[in-house]
Parts: sequence; C-alpha cells; structure tokens
Amino acid sequence: MRNKVDSINYLIKLLNENDEKVWMKTLHNLLSSPDIEEIPNNPEVSRADFFLNLSKTRLKMAMKNKTSIFGLNDLIFTLEKLPADTLVERYGLKSKKYFGDCFVIEKNIIGCGFVINGHTYSFSHSTSEYYVDGIKKVK
Repeated sequence: MRNKVDSINYLIKLLNENDEKVWMKTLHNLLSSPDIEEIPNNPEVSRADFFLNLSKTRLKMAMKNKTSIFGLNDLIFTLEKLPADTLVERYGLKSKKYFGDCFVIEKNIIGCGFVINGHTYSFSHSTSEYYVDGIKKVK
C-alpha cells in the first residue's frame, strides 16, 4: 500500500503519461489541488465486474439525486469492455469539491468516477451521451 503523497504523485505521473483523454485534464486539476486527500486503504484491488457494478450504482444515485459527475460514464464504458475477472486497482480520493475514484490497470489510468458539488452535468466522450439535470441527451 502506498502512502498519501506517494499515491497522489503516482497517479499524477500516470496521468501525464496518458493525457489524451479529455477527462484527464479535470482529473489532473483535482490531483494537483492543495486539498486533495486519499481515502484510506489505497489501492483497493478487485475484479472489473465488481467495480463496474459499483460505478453503475454511483451513476444511478447521482442521476437520482441530480448530482454532477465527471468521468463516470466513460469509466463504465471502459469497464464494460474488460473481461469480468480483470484485476483493477482503485484509488479513492476526496477534496472540498469532489469525491470518487481513479482506476488503474498495469500502470495505466483507465478511468475515473467523481461526484461534483453543484449543478448536474456529465458527459461520456466514448458514447456521445451526456446528462443535464438527470436527463439523457445525445450530442
């Protein structure tokens, strides 16, 4: 298990090496914020299907509660493509504005799912779907 500073720096390093995804800029800003904290017991390692189910539940709750999110739709899309038994590392993080997780396989960030305080808006860059105040739209 990594300590707080090492895990955050580790994720920043992985992010800089894989910055082609649009949501990574938001994630980089979050990881660079002075109030970022790790949730204890990072990383958690489990099967992709387990994290997929958790992510789908988080999305349903966010839509029900009209809570803003980032990265979650793209994460679900990515996890759905993986074999169910693929081992994935989850790093839980929180700040004053966000809470959620980064997911890593073989030193590559494959996605993130964060809940944001404020108005509801989420966007999936992989599926062309987005939500505004819990209503599904297509670009």
